[in-house]
Amino acid sequence: MQKVFIPFKCESPIAIDVKGHRVLIVASKPEDLVEFEHLLGGEEIRELQYKESAQGALQYLAKLVNGGVVLAPPGVGISAMISSLEHELPWIH
Repeated sequence: MQKVFIPFKCESPIAIDVKGHRVLIVASKPEDLVEFEHLLGGEEIRELQYKESAQGALQYLAKLVNGGVVLAPPGVGISAMISSLEHELPWIH
């Protein structure tokens, strides 16, 4: 069984806005999110276990937040990843 960790607030996954894009940042280890929880706006980190493909689990999360999902690469800080997304994503209105 595989798992990802998700920032939650008020019983819902919490997405952030990056240049007009709704993005849910998830990680493969909870410690990757804990120190940056304030940047993501979450109140707690929850685990989502899945049996099948990661793609199916991430698609499910994308529907929940009505946006995109980004899996934080191991070893890359959340603040660095958000900066990279801000640099790479075009503005949408």
